[in-house]
Amino acid sequence: MSLDLVLARTSPDTSAPALLSVLFGLSPDAARHLLARRLLASDEARALLDASPMMLRSLANDLVAREVLEQGTISGSVVWPATITARAANGFPDDLFVCRRSERSSDIPENRVFLYALAQLERASRDLERYGTPLDELPVITEVKQLGRDARALKRNRRLDAVSKVSGSVSNDIRLTKRGRRAPAYRVAVDLVQRSRGPLRPEEFLGLVDRNTELLCSLAVAALAVVDELTGRQPMLEERDGRLWAGPLSFAHPGPRTLERWPSVQIGDRVLAISPPGERRNSPLTLEEQKRYAADEAPIVAVTDPNDPDDLATIRRIAERGLRAATVA
Repeated sequence: MSLDLVLARTSPDTSAPALLSVLFGLSPDAARHLLARRLLASDEARALLDASPMMLRSLANDLVAREVLEQGTISGSVVWPATITARAANGFPDDLFVCRRSERSSDIPENRVFLYALAQLERASRDLERYGTPLDELPVITEVKQLGRDARALKRNRRLDAVSKVSGSVSNDIRLTKRGRRAPAYRVAVDLVQRSRGPLRPEEFLGLVDRNTELLCSLAVAALAVVDELTGRQPMLEERDGRLWAGPLSFAHPGPRTLERWPSVQIGDRVLAISPPGERRNSPLTLEEQKRYAADEAPIVAVTDPNDPDDLATIRRIAERGLRAATVA
């Protein structure tokens, strides 16, 4: 399926809401709502929520060493380099010490991953409530919303108060968790985080694939193959300004409110449109006229079947012209 090939070619750094908008014509709100439902209804979410009460009751902790500034007392071993620095910054008092002491702490990588996973479900729950639809009263949506509320309640458990929130990347904590001795117990949290950040799976969105998506992806795959051959490069598709780009080639779903438009791929200053078989929607020229005009540098050329040899030749001709124009620019 052409959609599979487009997704496989898309950079993993592309945001999921942006990708849904580009490929299926969804609004940003609709995309966030759909992704929230997808995560909350996943097997990974249910596994984490089922395991969370036990994980909270026996929250893991480790013996960690901390440096503490103390005056008049000494607990633990004195860290003399840090003590000298502290005294110099405070007028050289003789009774000021920096001590290293060991204590139990639940602020460890495994628990930070656990808290981060619950936070992903909490955010999905907020998105589900914020970007609601008239279908939200269906039983399946009501159940998913309850899962979101369960995640919010678990995240606010006081046992997690001592665990630091991940402000940046969670990748290092995930790596340490997967390598640690508690990896089996925290696997449900790691799986949820990886699912929330993982690539879109085509089978999850088959219901969104309309005729425009099918036509767009088939044309994009054919055009990408031609451009790759002509340039000798295979850049990943990256989202910019509501379109997917690979070098000078770009495309996007025409959107639900523009049904009169044909799906199209732009290469440099040239536009390749693909017309549904048997249709001439809002076209100033017939298909044969557009093909004849292609020889005279027409800016927009239509094809009907990217696998047809004649249409494939048209795609190559337009790609060559578009690449030349992009090189000159």
